[in-house]
Amino acid sequence: MALITGCVSLKLYSHYIPVEVYGVVAVAQQLLNYLPLLDGGFRTTTNREILACGTREGKLGLIRFSQTFYTHLSLLVLPVALVIMAAYTLKPSVAHSGQPRLFFLSVGLTAAISLLGWAQLGLLTGLGEQASFFLMNALNSFAMLVTLWLCLFLGSGVWAFPLSTLGGLCACYPLTLWLMRRKEPAVQIFCFGADATFWKDLRRLWRDAWSCFRLQIFTFLLFSLDVIVVGLICGSATDAAIYAVISRLIGLVRSLLQSTCEAAWPLVAQRNGADHLFASFLLRSNGWFVGSAAGAFVVTSGPFINLYMGAQWAPPQLLVIVLTGRLLITGLSSPPGYLLLGAGEFGTLARYNLRELLAAMILGTLLGMKFGMVGVAAGFLVSTAFATLSPVFYAYGRSVKASGGRFMWQAWWRGGLACAVSFSVGAMLLPLARNAGQIFAVGAAAALTALIAGVAICVFRSRTTGMRGTFRSKVGEVMANI
Repeated sequence: MALITGCVSLKLYSHYIPVEVYGVVAVAQQLLNYLPLLDGGFRTTTNREILACGTREGKLGLIRFSQTFYTHLSLLVLPVALVIMAAYTLKPSVAHSGQPRLFFLSVGLTAAISLLGWAQLGLLTGLGEQASFFLMNALNSFAMLVTLWLCLFLGSGVWAFPLSTLGGLCACYPLTLWLMRRKEPAVQIFCFGADATFWKDLRRLWRDAWSCFRLQIFTFLLFSLDVIVVGLICGSATDAAIYAVISRLIGLVRSLLQSTCEAAWPLVAQRNGADHLFASFLLRSNGWFVGSAAGAFVVTSGPFINLYMGAQWAPPQLLVIVLTGRLLITGLSSPPGYLLLGAGEFGTLARYNLRELLAAMILGTLLGMKFGMVGVAAGFLVSTAFATLSPVFYAYGRSVKASGGRFMWQAWWRGGLACAVSFSVGAMLLPLARNAGQIFAVGAAAALTALIAGVAICVFRSRTTGMRGTFRSKVGEVMANI
């Protein structure tokens, strides 16, 4: 659902919003995406503790702590969002964009209100309602899209952005509260009293929350800072808009690919990271999915944007290749990362992400000043290859006392083969496409072909393994008789 609504929203932007105006708004939205970091990592930490807790009383205590924490956090989020937007309007390109300061303050205000609503929604994961959590995500995307289209159609212009945020919140928040109360009737929505138990839980969870916070802030920066760097260094609102659009598409694809891993880590947390058979399946199947998506994306995304949004929005093919390379690396590395997350290895993941972030900031800035937005993307790609290509696999291998190199090989030969198959099929079919819908169909067909090839290879390998096992057993019987 998020992928479809994201593509439709991009079409609305190209039809109703000038490219240079969208470039200014996109950077503002990216800055506000850092607001969830204000929770200090306590949402993920408390959710994991709730899932691992074996008693109802313990779960209720953690839920009360979480609700009290977020009630007081709301007093901080609102002014911070307004300060960020007020400072952003001082940038010359923003001041000359023709958009009033009140608009940017409204974007900050609605983002803060939405964050507080999503903080409540995140508790569904701790309550074991992952399916409801993803359902609410889909509903929010759909409600925001409908509100965005209606506002743009009625001529509201850029004001459609904050109004669409409110539309999604109004559609999801009441239903979220009902789902929470249905799962746990004792849940309090607002808790203003911070008693001794709250401070005791705060001290107990602080260390894990700090490690989780560092992981979250590094992750947020890694997947959003490049857009801001392009907007600040390149000095072109058009470049920022183009980069933001292709990054938005990649983000939608990445979100779709990681949905299985996001749903899996709570299960790992409940089992304390002990289900190695499930982990192996996740690593292998993810390789096929990520590789097939990456191969199709690198072929079709540029022509798709060109026909779907207009030539002025189309990214250079070199930029698409570089960004897709980073998508492939991060996608194939996501299962061991989420498995470590489920096992509570926040500190380990934070160290790797810090290395990647430092390298990305240095290389992205230097190459961006020389080669523009392609240089920024290349700097982030090199940093990702440096810090994520193999270390995460080896860290997971050490955590389960197995070979990290074997895990890496299992993911990468599948991902590489799927990418090659998908790319080849997409390249052959692309000349037949005449419009954006047909290009999208070509990408889907290329990815599906790679997945079918993966299933065929898995079936062949399983039968071959079974035949080998039968042969060995027969040989063993003969030798025993001799």
